[in-house]
Amino acid sequence: MTVPYDTISYTTGAADFSLAAGVITIERGMLALVSYHASIDVVYSGRPAEDRTVCRFDLKRAATGTGFVNVSGASSFLYNRQLSEGEGSASVTQIISCAALDQIFVQAQKHEASTAQLRTIADACSFTVLEL
Repeated sequence: MTVPYDTISYTTGAADFSLAAGVITIERGMLALVSYHASIDVVYSGRPAEDRTVCRFDLKRAATGTGFVNVSGASSFLYNRQLSEGEGSASVTQIISCAALDQIFVQAQKHEASTAQLRTIADACSFTVLEL
């Protein structure tokens, strides 16, 4: 699941980056500090209390004309074991060199087998890109 970042809160200009369907396109080359925070709710569907879920978040990046790959050192994990308290968050900050038109996004997925479903929590996910 792509974490659904959908609002640009601030930008210094139209030429910095764009956002579509949770994917951020870096419009010009830059050395960037990239930080994401993702909050999810782990929702169980009738499974017993021993069900556990480990969620993995990956910062994905695609250079122009290539497929998405994980950014090294930019993964985070969330462990959940309480059926009645499924909320949790994970964050990463990374410095990456971006070329013009590189694309980045955050993918959330179950890291271990579970019947749980993952849902993002409204207004509890953020993504920051700062030119250094």
